[in-house]
Amino acid sequence: MGNAMRSGKPCCCSRERQERQCGGHQDDARNAPAVGGELLGQDHHVARARQRGGQSDAPGANASSGLPIAASVLVSASVVGIGRSPHAVEVTGKKTETYTVTNATTATKTDTPLIETPASVQVVPRQVLDDQKATTLDEALSNVAGVRASSIGWAETIYLRGFSTSTYFRDGFRIDDPSGLGGQANLSNVASIEVLKGPGAFLYGRVEPGGVVNLVTKQPLPVAFHSIEASVGSWNHYTASLDATGPLDADAKVLYRLNVAYDKSRSWVDNVRSESSFIAPTITWNLSERTAATFEASYLHDRTTLYQQAVVPFDTATNTFQWGPHNANPTPYYFDPDTTFVGLNWSHAFDDNWVVRQKISHNRVNFSTPLNLSTAFGPLQLVDDVWTVSLGSAQLTGHTQSDGTVVDVTGHVTTGAAKHTLLVGADYYRLVAFYDSRYSNPAGPFIDVPLFSSEVVSPAGIPLDPDTFFVTQTLTRAYGVYAQDQAKLPGGFELLAGLRYQSVSSSGYTTSGLNFGGSGSPEPQPETHDTAVTPRAAVLWQPDQRLSLYTSYTENFGASNAANGTDWQGKPLKAESARQYELGAKADFFDRRANASFAWFDLTKTNVAAPDLAHPNGAGGFFPTTVGQVESRGIEFTVQGELSPGLGCAVRLHARPCVREGRHVALSSGQRHAERAEGHAALVQHLPVSPGCGCRA
Repeated sequence: MGNAMRSGKPCCCSRERQERQCGGHQDDARNAPAVGGELLGQDHHVARARQRGGQSDAPGANASSGLPIAASVLVSASVVGIGRSPHAVEVTGKKTETYTVTNATTATKTDTPLIETPASVQVVPRQVLDDQKATTLDEALSNVAGVRASSIGWAETIYLRGFSTSTYFRDGFRIDDPSGLGGQANLSNVASIEVLKGPGAFLYGRVEPGGVVNLVTKQPLPVAFHSIEASVGSWNHYTASLDATGPLDADAKVLYRLNVAYDKSRSWVDNVRSESSFIAPTITWNLSERTAATFEASYLHDRTTLYQQAVVPFDTATNTFQWGPHNANPTPYYFDPDTTFVGLNWSHAFDDNWVVRQKISHNRVNFSTPLNLSTAFGPLQLVDDVWTVSLGSAQLTGHTQSDGTVVDVTGHVTTGAAKHTLLVGADYYRLVAFYDSRYSNPAGPFIDVPLFSSEVVSPAGIPLDPDTFFVTQTLTRAYGVYAQDQAKLPGGFELLAGLRYQSVSSSGYTTSGLNFGGSGSPEPQPETHDTAVTPRAAVLWQPDQRLSLYTSYTENFGASNAANGTDWQGKPLKAESARQYELGAKADFFDRRANASFAWFDLTKTNVAAPDLAHPNGAGGFFPTTVGQVESRGIEFTVQGELSPGLGCAVRLHARPCVREGRHVALSSGQRHAERAEGHAALVQHLPVSPGCGCRA
């Protein structure tokens, strides 16, 4: 690097992501302060180094980085058994393959054909997940236009129509990850993934306006089915899974399903390992022809060693990051989350027209770490032409617990020439989040380690400091009631209208040590209470059974702004909201073996907190206000299905939306938002090696 001036730039993610994001903002790096060879301003972050090729976070995944791609190979084998009765088993290597799904429930909470649903909905069926060997949400959602996800470390973030969220749903029950420590979703027991694009608050309460991702789990079947699959890949990647279902009695009134999965791998990055074990039993009891109850549970244990990168040296003379060996990892971070889910679902049909359903769900994530090396406080400096990082220690414990229930009553009535599908429902949700982060003294002592090495030093010599900690606990309660009418009219017209009332309250406390500016005693957080009424309306016209056109208007209820304080009059800020206009078209073809959809949307997120430039707060800043807005406009196009026997295909396209910030926001009007969706087109096709075999035993 010679005598060039050197500066530091915080890098908050994996290397490929750093090259793609941080490298795209080199003006910030040029302006970063430099004092000799010392880097100023560090961010602490941990990232999982991915093992799978094709979507690698390895250096060089961006061609402009000049670093090689760490590819991987995965070879798998499976055995499938299908029983025609509890006493006869057929073993075959052929299974039903489909890329086409005709119905979905996420957009309406009723079993509605997609072509009759006046909203942009895309379903990723199990066959696509199996063919792509997708094991994470980011891999699965790569099939959906206008949607992308990232799995970095123990956090999963989903981007829908330019807006990010860490919330997804399991059979309609929300799974929240308020601080990105909830681990990654396991897809072993997932039958399909339904994605509603656009505001979903009408049915699901407070959510980001970009959309809703719902994991639909596998359910017990009345016919015996058993599948065992194993795979082996590069970087010592081994997986094994079991999927078994069938009746437990001769009358097939009690059914079961059991999913078991194991995944173990190392990485192209030194000292990075992952090992997970997953089990998900489900029991369905058909009490009568009209009444059924299902008990389901799952447990996921994950032992993960993560890649920890604090900063990367930046040479201001050449405007390049100074990477060392691609596999260097001197500061692995050990993390062990456990996730337990328990649910009870029941339904009763009063007659052929009216059904009541209830879901009761509990989800808890316990996470902890041993004493780890931490790059949160130690400086990064150049010593004898070697970049050296000074490390402290850290330890994290905590949990999140979600409990909730939802009751829906669905009915079918006829009034004159109109046929109605009515939905009336109510839901309640409770979330407790607790985090306890403890660190060594920020003033030292430290352990000095070469930044680009893989020699791991024990943190045992750096004890935790009793005055350097941060503890927080929050309690969130939410309930809502809603009503919806789907009306079929003569001439192929359909109307959808609905209204929801939502109430959300939260409270909590924080405790900070002296080195974090606290007193060491619990301090209550401001209590919040937000309410909203969110409508939705849509019109759909179906000139024939294979084509439909629709338009819709939807409003959203978003995040609270209480953390930003009060306005200049001392009033609490309103919660975020949104509105969306959408036009779309859908078509089925090839005897409904394939479908296509097109959507144009105009989505505006409002009540975004921003400085109120007209009212200084007397402390060198401004009071907050909620006049900011973020707009997202774009188009999406998808073709999915079996184009010919044995040829599965998924084509997706979304154009880069126009995203801009409103007035009184840090970005000027017309400037693009950091979470905008980029233009993208992709073709995924499935070509089976052989049509299968039919070996019987």
